[in-house]
Amino acid sequence: MSKITSIKGLLFKNTSTGQTILKNSFWLFIGELINKGLLFLIIILIARFFGASGLGDFTFAISIATFFLIFADFGLSTLTIREISRNKSLANNYINNVAIIKLLLSFITISLIYIATLYMGKSPEINSLIYIFGFYVIINSFNEFLKSFFRAFEKMEYEAYSKIIQGISLFIIVLYILLTKGSLVLVAFSYVISAIISLVFILILISKRLFKININYDFSQWKSILRNSWPFALSIIFSSIYFNIDSVLISFLRNNTELGIYAVAYSIIAAFYVLPNILANAYFPKLSIYHAEKSDKIHIILKTFVKKITIIVLPIGILLLFLSPVFIPLLYGNEFIDSIFILQILIVALVFKFYSFPFGFLLSAIKKQKTRVGIQAITASFNIITNLIFIPLFGILGAAITTIMSEFLLVCLYYSKSKKYLNQL
Repeated sequence: MSKITSIKGLLFKNTSTGQTILKNSFWLFIGELINKGLLFLIIILIARFFGASGLGDFTFAISIATFFLIFADFGLSTLTIREISRNKSLANNYINNVAIIKLLLSFITISLIYIATLYMGKSPEINSLIYIFGFYVIINSFNEFLKSFFRAFEKMEYEAYSKIIQGISLFIIVLYILLTKGSLVLVAFSYVISAIISLVFILILISKRLFKININYDFSQWKSILRNSWPFALSIIFSSIYFNIDSVLISFLRNNTELGIYAVAYSIIAAFYVLPNILANAYFPKLSIYHAEKSDKIHIILKTFVKKITIIVLPIGILLLFLSPVFIPLLYGNEFIDSIFILQILIVALVFKFYSFPFGFLLSAIKKQKTRVGIQAITASFNIITNLIFIPLFGILGAAITTIMSEFLLVCLYYSKSKKYLNQL
């Protein structure tokens, strides 16, 4: 019985800095492992059922919709984590006011998506996919905003529950659609349905486990909230650009079949981004708190973060390098053989990406978000220019090389600015 009590205390209570980070990292890992694992299986199923061209259409549509995440979120989720982690009494005020702001932003987002599709020259089916994923992005942005309260209260087990429920419901619906020979449009609808299920579950958790949601708006605070959130908003848009622009440009400059081949390699790499993101979300509240307290413990937390990144990324890179020739044909089929070489090249980008997380999140925690945004703007611009040069010349190989160069530039700039701050501290 004492062992059970001890385990419960370790996994469900916040008792110390180290234990809280360990607990939150564990739950984020479990939630992301199941959620992203199921998403990974869904991509495999789409590749098997619809081939490289179908996967390319799917990837293009969701990439376009993701570009408009900036308008749906406007950096409000990250701002909420930072502010509520420092002052829990602001929680009800934020959930009311930000929810209304996000609702207004959602109407703007849908309108912009509709206007954008009118000038893309894509097929009606692809346009339909973009519209549907647009609704998914909006609903999911509400999910991410509400999950910000779990992170601010350092109760990541609740976030894990919501991710697991969304992942399982999505996988079941997609599997049923594919087995009944449904279309890609129906697959896209399943993303919307699973996001709604998750939204309802999160609202119930917040009201039952964190705080009672009371309807109480304070419109006078909107200006302050938006003024503080816009740097985070720019961060999202620049991140979205260098995360999705290669897929969009491959579709326009080459074709969606090549995009499907590239998407397989990139989706495998991107699946592992969840690991440093888990650590970042676990460490971010503590980094914010120690900065506010002007504590030199921020050095210790950051060093521990970087050490864990090293322990995780090196074996992953080695395994992907040697096992990709085996599992890509096995999982996706021989149509995606060319994805092997692209994946092996992108392993280098994966390493750089992992190391950008500690220093990027540190800049946000110490209220240097404008500096972070400037770095992301430089990287995004570099990414666009090099993609426009290399994709027409080298196709998806050029996109992979550009990704490596962009991630290297990003981590170098993050590290340089973070080191300057830490030296001052």
